[in-house]
Amino acid sequence: MRIVIPLFDRSTALDAVGPYEVLKFLPDAEIVFAAAEAGAVRDVPRWLAITAGATFGEIDACDVLLVPGGPGARGLLEKAPQAAKDLLAKGIR
Repeated sequence: MRIVIPLFDRSTALDAVGPYEVLKFLPDAEIVFAAAEAGAVRDVPRWLAITAGATFGEIDACDVLLVPGGPGARGLLEKAPQAAKDLLAKGIR
């Protein structure tokens, strides 16, 4: 099962990390953190960085798309790069 967690600037880290901590124990779970660019993505107070191991464009499909909340969520939906919009539009296969 492929689970994708899109990361974006000013997301709420707990909304991404909390579910990750539970879902990682599912048998055959592959969890991918994705962002516009691979690398560190900062949370709301900009103290914590979570590493995106893939870009939105590298994700072709997933079984679960878990979008964390936070003040940056609206920007992800409105001002996201086309690859992120494509990922959100594809959603679950």
